[in-house]
Amino acid sequence: EQIVFDQLDYNESAIWSLLLASGYLKVEEHTFDADTGKEEYVLRLTNKEVRLMFRNMIEGWFK
Repeated sequence: EQIVFDQLDYNESAIWSLLLASGYLKVEEHTFDADTGKEEYVLRLTNKEVRLMFRNMIEGWFK
């Protein structure tokens, strides 16, 4: 999926595309549901450093 920065304000999935394309997330698993016609992705943080960065950022929101 292409990243369109102006979509970040109104498209809920745009942030996931941005994080994926910038290397913070990677696709762990991909499936297609033929009944609904929808794709489903399992995403994972790429490494411990990224995990620590997000943990510290989110904890900072609640301090």
